[in-house]
Amino acid sequence: MNNVYLTAAAFDDLQLIHRKDPRISRLVLKKIIQISRGPRMGEALHGELVGFRKAVVGDNHWRIVWRVTTDSLGHEIVEIAEIWAIGARSNAQVYQEMRKRLASVADNPDLLPLSQLVELFEKKFRT
Repeated sequence: MNNVYLTAAAFDDLQLIHRKDPRISRLVLKKIIQISRGPRMGEALHGELVGFRKAVVGDNHWRIVWRVTTDSLGHEIVEIAEIWAIGARSNAQVYQEMRKRLASVADNPDLLPLSQLVELFEKKFRT
């Protein structure tokens, strides 16, 4: 399994989704686990977002955007950069937000490991 991390902004996205609908946040977590097993799944993005991929969750209303990088040892790392509702933002707005996030984090985003994310949300699902 690849190392999977969420940017701080993507973690905030997931928390917002969980507050609105915990059922959707479960689906998002399941999709993130699928991405960890096959990081080249989904659709490659183009233009300024070359190098990123996207996958949809649910009835194509939720989108996860990530990129695959490598660490100093050459191991693949999956960085989940964004989780957004298509219904809440148009395609152009989603990608505009993604470009803004890229500009703000440069090459070293603040990352949360998937294991920590699962642990946090496991507690939320119990309550």
